[in-house]
Amino acid sequence: ECHEYEGERVLTQAQIERFSEWVDNGKEMGDASLGESDAPFAADIEAMYSVSMPEGFTPITSVGVDQYRCFPLDLSFEEETFITQTQVKPGSAQVHHVLIYALDPEMANAVEVGNGADGIIGYPCFGDPFPPNSNSYDYGFPTQIGAWVPGLEPNIFPEGTALRIKPNSPIVMQVHYSALAGEPMEDSSSYHIVTTDTPPELIASTRPLAVRDLNIPAGAEDASFTESFTNYYERPFVIASLAAHMHLLGKSQDVVITRNDGTEECALSIPDWDFSWQQSYIPVGNISLEPGEKIDVTCTYDNSADNQPIVDGERIEPSVVTWGDGTLDEMCLLYATTLDPYRPSPPVNAEDCYGVEECIT
Repeated sequence: ECHEYEGERVLTQAQIERFSEWVDNGKEMGDASLGESDAPFAADIEAMYSVSMPEGFTPITSVGVDQYRCFPLDLSFEEETFITQTQVKPGSAQVHHVLIYALDPEMANAVEVGNGADGIIGYPCFGDPFPPNSNSYDYGFPTQIGAWVPGLEPNIFPEGTALRIKPNSPIVMQVHYSALAGEPMEDSSSYHIVTTDTPPELIASTRPLAVRDLNIPAGAEDASFTESFTNYYERPFVIASLAAHMHLLGKSQDVVITRNDGTEECALSIPDWDFSWQQSYIPVGNISLEPGEKIDVTCTYDNSADNQPIVDGERIEPSVVTWGDGTLDEMCLLYATTLDPYRPSPPVNAEDCYGVEECIT
C-alpha cells in the first residue's frame, strides 16, 4: 500500500492460504519422493572486468570492536567509462557490508601512499573511503560504483542509464568486518562489472541520506528518529532506487515525501526490518521531487531485553545505543540512486564555472 516496485518479493493470496492450511493441519511432512524444490537465486552477471581485493588480509576484530578497511583495487580506466552492471561478492563470513568507490583522479597519489602505511594491506577508513590525512572532500563526494549487503542482488541498470567513472580514477573497496561472525579468516571479496564507452542518456549517482542523531535508550521497544532532506536544486530530484540500512536493533524504516502542496506520499515502508534481508527497491516509473519538496526518513529501533544480539552464546544486556561503526552500534541510512541527464565531463584544466551557462567571468 506504499509504492509499486519492480520485482516485488511477495506471496500471492493463494500461497498465503496454502501455508495457513499447512500450519493448521500440523505442518505434516510432504512426499519426500518428489525431491527438493530448487531454491531461487539471483544469477551472476557476465562481467567484462572482475577483480578481487589484495590477497593476504585477515580482519583484526574483537568482541564489540569491528573493523573498517579500504583496499585499492587493481582496476583503472584511461578513458571516461560507464558502468551498466555491477556485482559484489563477499569473501568472508565477517563481511558486514562492502562499498566500492571511484575516487577523484587527483587522489591517486594519496591512495598509493596510504596503502599499507600502517604495515597492513590497505588503510583504515570509516564513514568515507578516503586515506587518512588526504583532505578528502576537497575533491567532492566520492562516486559509489558498487555495493553488497546481505540480501542485495546484482545491480543491472536499465538501457540508457549508467554510472560514470572519470579517467584514471583510483578504485577502492571499503569493507566493514563484524566482530560477531566467528573466527577471523582471510577475505577474498570481489568486484564485477559490465562497462561501455558509449555515453548513456542518464547518469546514475548513489548518495546516502543519514539520520545520525541516534540515542536509543536501554530497554526501549519503540524508539524512533526522523530527519528531513529538502530538494534545494532548481530542478527535479529523480530517484531511481532506494535502499535502507540499519543494524541489529532495527525495527522499521519509513520514507515519506512531502509535496509542495502539503500532501504526503509514501516512498518506502519496511515494517519488519531484518538485517539479513536487505535489497534495493526500484520504483515503477521512478520517484521525482520538485524543488522545495522534502523526503523524511524515519528509523525505529527495538532495544528491549528480548531483542538483544547474542554474543559468545549469551544474549547481552540492553544499553544505550548510538550511531557508530560497530555491528552493536546503530545506523539509519537511506541510499538514494538519482538520475541526471548526461553531460560531458569538464575538459582538463577547465575553469571552475564550466557547465554553468549563467556563470560570467
